[in-house]
Amino acid sequence: ETLSLCDGLEAAIYLAGLLEDLLGLKTGTVRVEARTDNKSAVETIKSSTAVKDKRLNREIGAIKQMIRRNEVHQIRWLPGKDQLADVLTKRGVNGSSLLQVLQTGKFF
Repeated sequence: ETLSLCDGLEAAIYLAGLLEDLLGLKTGTVRVEARTDNKSAVETIKSSTAVKDKRLNREIGAIKQMIRRNEVHQIRWLPGKDQLADVLTKRGVNGSSLLQVLQTGKFF
């Protein structure tokens, strides 16, 4: 999940820059934030202790660097029941929460 988080953040940073260019906004105007139900990933990103897996350690380092450069403003843990993206990857998940966010533009 941490590897996917890193990939998602890279894509979000790219899209934020693209949106800023298209709309003529100042760089850094579009905030990139992430929510994950992987509590250990959030704790590891906030920790100064390195993990043993070299690839995972490299990805965590990349995420920390994104935060230091202010490309990513926040990574927060949220309970699995509140994870909006589950409807896209798991069977039987109710999509009403995702639909509400898409319709209102507000994450509850």
